[in-house]
Amino acid sequence: MNITLARTYLAVLDLRNFNRAAEYLNVTQSTVTTRINSLESLVGQRLFHRSRSGVEPTDAGQRFRTYAEMIIQIWKQAQQDLLLPNARSTQFKFAAESALWPGLAKDFLKKIYRDNANISVLVENKSADAINSCLAQGIYDAALLYDVRPRTNVVFEYLFEEQLVLVSTTPRTQCVWHPEYTYVEWGRDFDMEHAKIKPPEITPPVIINYGNWALDWIEELGGSAYFPTRMIFDKVEEGTLHVVPDVNPFTRSVWFSYREKMAENDWFPQILNDLKEISERLKERNAGFIKKWKLL
Repeated sequence: MNITLARTYLAVLDLRNFNRAAEYLNVTQSTVTTRINSLESLVGQRLFHRSRSGVEPTDAGQRFRTYAEMIIQIWKQAQQDLLLPNARSTQFKFAAESALWPGLAKDFLKKIYRDNANISVLVENKSADAINSCLAQGIYDAALLYDVRPRTNVVFEYLFEEQLVLVSTTPRTQCVWHPEYTYVEWGRDFDMEHAKIKPPEITPPVIINYGNWALDWIEELGGSAYFPTRMIFDKVEEGTLHVVPDVNPFTRSVWFSYREKMAENDWFPQILNDLKEISERLKERNAGFIKKWKLL
């Protein structure tokens, strides 16, 4: 597969216009047309409907996105792998849902890097669906995520249950709906559970799909939102955030997924044990937090 064809396809898919795709790629419109025609010939399917107003993907064109992204991802990783310094000749390809970075994935990866002089790390933030798919394809070696999907040759290890707690920048009591509430998209399971308590006629004034951004937002502008306890331990103790009393937290399961063959590496059992120790400390601190604030 020509990587250039995959990149051109993605540009056309995102911009819905051959001319704009050409400008983005810094090539001529005829070059874009030739590349798309070549790609359609290779896959044996029409990928786009052309019209005077622009282009729209066919069903096949929409489905091909996942494969094009994987092709580019594998190529990028191959380039990085071949250019690794001799001192860190083993690459650990890791992904995580963004919500699991603070207090967990970050600490885990720092320990790997510090304790293993021969290992380099490639770290990416992806959705659960993308992570599960990439694990099955062998693009990632391991991942931390909430939503796991059974896959051949992929192992899933349960780590712990964590609570997402409602906190506010000013002390307040429970209410049906707070006007300064920020909704954080913590994933599909959270969305479904949250929908059960949200008044259907109300839309949150602020919706953010990245936890760190949401935390920055309410700290600067005020308001309240749900966060995993590991993100707010210290802020609650300092008094910069306040637990909203009498509001039940949401619970989510945290999993570590990895390709089965990773267990063959002599260094892997130790990093798995390190992750379990980090998780156990979080579990204990979380339990103490929940007990202190009488949230369950």
